[in-house]
Amino acid sequence: MARDEAATSVPVVPPPPDSDPSPWPVMKGCAVRFRWEFPEGVDSTVGVRAWWEEADAPGVSTLRPVARGSEHVVVGVPPGDGIVMLHVPGCVAVQRAVSAEADVTTDAGTITFRRCKILEGRVVDEDGAPIDGAFLWPQAGDLSVPLTGTDKDGRFAFDGLPDGEVQLRVESDDHVRRTVVVRNGPGVAPEAIVLDRGGEVAGLVVDAEGRPDADAYVWIVDPLDDENRDRMAWPSVESDGTFSVHLAPGRYRVSARSDDGSGSVTVEVHEGKTTDARLILMTR
Repeated sequence: MARDEAATSVPVVPPPPDSDPSPWPVMKGCAVRFRWEFPEGVDSTVGVRAWWEEADAPGVSTLRPVARGSEHVVVGVPPGDGIVMLHVPGCVAVQRAVSAEADVTTDAGTITFRRCKILEGRVVDEDGAPIDGAFLWPQAGDLSVPLTGTDKDGRFAFDGLPDGEVQLRVESDDHVRRTVVVRNGPGVAPEAIVLDRGGEVAGLVVDAEGRPDADAYVWIVDPLDDENRDRMAWPSVESDGTFSVHLAPGRYRVSARSDDGSGSVTVEVHEGKTTDARLILMTR
């Protein structure tokens, strides 16, 4: 998919006003430059987006400025090691590990785009009703494109994924999170993903004196399988110290911490039932 060339670094120097047009886009400050190639009929001037992921913060991507030309694209990035992801509508997204220097445009070689099929589907509940506002995180091998959400009809669509197996992590506030493996490619019908309601955990986080702690960080895991992402959660804590989350039936360890201390409790979740969880944060 990508053809590496020897990486070089050159200072970022805008051309004089009376000079010929620059052979590549110029961006002031730290940046990386790629030569790009496209399938016939793809318009590189529409909707090009780029993200930057720092090597020390995997999974946290930030949208970056782009300057594009007919043969080159330049992405503004912070100094340091990281991964640049480029997406052109209708093409498989491309990721490239780079090392960027301050006030330098680094030549990062050539990338070749190829066409993709849009991955479409719906997220519904056990009764077949559409779930609005569910979030989906896709992963295809080492490639992960930005998440998307469902519309009022439960529909979603991902552009930029290659053909083959795609792992989708699906979350909704009132349903059990689920990870599924689907196929993408020509002739593949839209996928229907069903989320269960499970049981609800209704929690409250308080300090040692019983006062609600809205600044607490709460996480939930299966004590017998604490790496199973389908049996874990990170619910948001409201201003009154409460939180709620839907989980598959079973036993869970609910933990919290803040400046006031830490605490945990074990709960049993039952289908269609609400389980209370009170967390008292104690200093050590």
